[in-house]
Amino acid sequence: NHIYVSRSDADSRMVKNEAQLMRKLTDFGFSRIVPSKLTVPEQIATFREADVIVGPHGAGLMNTLFAKDALLVEFFGQRVATCYLTLSEHIPVTYGFVNADPTGKDMTVNPELVIKTLQEMGFNHEISPSTD
Repeated sequence: NHIYVSRSDADSRMVKNEAQLMRKLTDFGFSRIVPSKLTVPEQIATFREADVIVGPHGAGLMNTLFAKDALLVEFFGQRVATCYLTLSEHIPVTYGFVNADPTGKDMTVNPELVIKTLQEMGFNHEISPSTD
């Protein structure tokens, strides 16, 4: 279960090219979630079942606490924070990050770099044919 954690409902650190990123991630079996739209039990279950989690730095990634043996790739725009790196040292999560291009208070993420980072972390998933 591969999830992309969206901040589309936030006032900062949104991924400006989220549609482009999702087209690429969908090819690799990812689904998009917005944690604030889920109940707390749904959030826990979603992250517990996830084996790959990607998304911009923010509170939604805190649910990674419930993941088991997952890969986590965090995106940074203007500033880097190490809280999820530190967290990954104490839970069964393998951590990686992608430096995105700051776009004001938001960011633009290179989809190819996200996939490359995942593959360097051991992610191996067949590409599904795109329907676009």
